[in-house]
Amino acid sequence: MYAIKQGQAEDAPDVITGMVLLNDQPAYALFDSGATHSLIAEQYVKLLGLSLILLKSTVCISTPLKDKVIAALGCFGCKLAIGEQVGKIDLLVLAMYDFDLVIGMDWLTKQRAIMDCYRKAI
Repeated sequence: MYAIKQGQAEDAPDVITGMVLLNDQPAYALFDSGATHSLIAEQYVKLLGLSLILLKSTVCISTPLKDKVIAALGCFGCKLAIGEQVGKIDLLVLAMYDFDLVIGMDWLTKQRAIMDCYRKAI
């Protein structure tokens, strides 16, 4: 389980929380620059009826409580809308309870690379 709680996130300087759309459905998201991967709550996957894909290799994830959990399933190419910006996101499935999504550095880094290419093209 991803262990950061909603109250802790609101007080942390390096995270942002807010509503986004995942596959056109509202989702409560944590934008966490300390997370290497983007995650989706297991129960949210079921709620949306998303297709799960078995990962080629499992991913061991350390939680803020220094526990380790294993992710073996993912949802790939999901549509993520943040305001007017729409893109794709790949998500690892974990048991989480305070957030539908954790948007980590894997996605945030791709967005920065896209913006850098856009700036160079102008």
